[in-house]
Amino acid sequence: MTRRALSAFIALTVRDSLKFLACALFVTLLGSVLLLRPASSAGEIPRDQLSIDFAGPVPVIDVKDLLTTYGAPNQQADGSRWYLLAATNGSVRPIARVLLASDPTDAAVHIFPRRSRAKILQVAGSDSAVQVEQVRAVGRHSYRVTVPPATTASIAIRVTNGDEKPSILAWNEAALVAHKRQVAIFLAAGAGLIAAAAAIMAGVALLTVHPVPAWAALVLIFVLLSRLQGAGVLDAGWVTAVGGPYGFGALFAGLALASALELANLLAPLEDLWPLARRWSQAATYAVVAVSFGAFLGVPAATLLTYASVLIGTSLLAAYLVHRGLVGSRAARAVAPSAAIFAIVVA
Repeated sequence: MTRRALSAFIALTVRDSLKFLACALFVTLLGSVLLLRPASSAGEIPRDQLSIDFAGPVPVIDVKDLLTTYGAPNQQADGSRWYLLAATNGSVRPIARVLLASDPTDAAVHIFPRRSRAKILQVAGSDSAVQVEQVRAVGRHSYRVTVPPATTASIAIRVTNGDEKPSILAWNEAALVAHKRQVAIFLAAGAGLIAAAAAIMAGVALLTVHPVPAWAALVLIFVLLSRLQGAGVLDAGWVTAVGGPYGFGALFAGLALASALELANLLAPLEDLWPLARRWSQAATYAVVAVSFGAFLGVPAATLLTYASVLIGTSLLAAYLVHRGLVGSRAARAVAPSAAIFAIVVA
């Protein structure tokens, strides 16, 4: 195969794979929206309401505003806290809801990283007729609470790694199962598409020994790992013992950005516009990698700096590729749509 034919083959393969990549990232974006939807769409509680009605029609309710701190010494040795929740059932049959702790929206951008996600450790009812059982089928730290008909009871909840007023979601069980199914479908579809695109790029890199598909494969692998970590798939194990799940996710996001910077510089070199820019771009890449590993190791503020770098860096990267595409770079024009979706997904 001649050099010209090899270059044409690589260009054609990368172009077609980038179209496939755009679809994969779009599906992943939909899955990310589904993961964030429960907390944002949870039913709001009126200010004058003092208890949660388990028989209510709302499928998911955030009971944060109904929680009161327990009267005993509140903070335990492990940092967990006890809260009380008043629950009623005005119907004529027992009603069950599943309690799940929701991550705070700013959990990943604290100066001192959290060592774990918010979770419920214990649940107990004040009435012996109130049934409490752990439901591992929908989450490791989820509890089904069943309130008998025409009953009002207090429910004690022990929460760790949450805010002072943690976000606790009370799910209708059928709605929770449907939500978990939707998330699993989109997560599997997005992960499968990204993994397939990464395998194609890795195969092209092995066949051609060309750096462009190799860096593209690395970008895809780190995006895939970042999304899996965001969904909590990679939380278990020693890798989250130091920097926590948010630092581990920041590591993958930062490495995805660093790989994307190298890929963009190969497709549309900065030296074409600014001859001295190569040195600065390499320094920026090394800085992103260093801060990302700092987040993984639990260095204070490293997770915050990593996500800020990812937010700013991906936006600038997408804008740069769009600009280069408008001024005549074919490679930049082909990769610009994927870069724009990449900026949304990773950030």
